[in-house]
Parts: sequence; structure tokens; C-alpha cells
Amino acid sequence: MAAKVVACFRGHDWCRNHDLIALRQQGYTPYTRMFDPSFRPKPMRITPRSESREALTALSLVLAANCDYSPDSEYMFEVMLPVEEIARRMGVLHVYESGRKAYDVLLHALRVLEQLDYVVVHRDRDTDSGQNKPVRIFLTERCFTSRGMTVENVREWLHKYRQWAVATGVAESMRDKYARHQL
Repeated sequence: MAAKVVACFRGHDWCRNHDLIALRQQGYTPYTRMFDPSFRPKPMRITPRSESREALTALSLVLAANCDYSPDSEYMFEVMLPVEEIARRMGVLHVYESGRKAYDVLLHALRVLEQLDYVVVHRDRDTDSGQNKPVRIFLTERCFTSRGMTVENVREWLHKYRQWAVATGVAESMRDKYARHQL
């Protein structure tokens, strides 16, 4: 299942993504409103810069590869990695000499995907830094349909995945993995 989704995500062209073009025409950037309440949006250039496209592609691939596709799970399409590990797999984790970890590229790309309604992010207060950090990430239906997949295709793949998991006996280990993730 993950291989099929990653293959569809890999071929995605962010320059032709209609949702991203519409978002950029609105002129909204993730951090602008946070720092300036009198902000008036200005239209942005239609195509995102190559750094943004690379970050969105890398994040999408990591999320798709590490998503829980088990239909037996409580919540469908939950990403089964902590945010720090996602940053490490994207190659954007920076560890300072003091031990502080930064992954601003990931956070920015995640906010863009959230604004596009491709992911739902649950944030919670981090005990170490005192900041609200992403704790749980879920892919939405729109994330799949924007990449050219139909809902029927995804349902068919999930059904085949479930049959395979039951036939090979992997379903129990997937439940255990999901329980560890929730802890």
C-alpha cells in the first residue's frame, strides 16, 4: 500500500497543484499572521521556489511511507513517526552544540500542507521547550485525491492490504506497533 501511494506522490508536480496555486494567490504565508495582526495578504508568485517544492515533496514522501494504512486502526492514515524522526528522514534536522534541535523547514512545509487541507495536525505542549509541537499527523482524503488517486482506488488498495495482512499474519504485529505508537 505504501509503495503505491509513494509512487503516486513521487510523480506529483507542485508547480501544477491547483490547491497550492490558489493558496499562493491568496497571499497567505504560515507565519505572517502570527507575528503581524494587521497583515494584509498580497498575492505571491504562482509557482513555489525550488526549495519549497523539494521540502513539500520530501515531507509528502516521508508521510506516505510511514503512514498507518491498516483499516483496523482507530484512526485511518495516521503517520507513525515522531516529528523529530520525520525531520531526520527528510534530511532537515539540525542539532546545535547546546543540544537544541531545529527543523523549521519541516514545520513550514507541514503548515503549508495543513493549509491545503492535505493533513490534520494535532499539536500539544512540549515539556522540554514549552512550545506547541506537532504530536499526531493524519493524512486526509484530499491528500490522496490531489495526487490523481481516486477514493475507489484507495479503498481497493486498503481492502487488498487488509486481506494480505490477515493472510500473512501481520495484522497482530501491526496492532502492537500501533499500540506502541500511541504510548
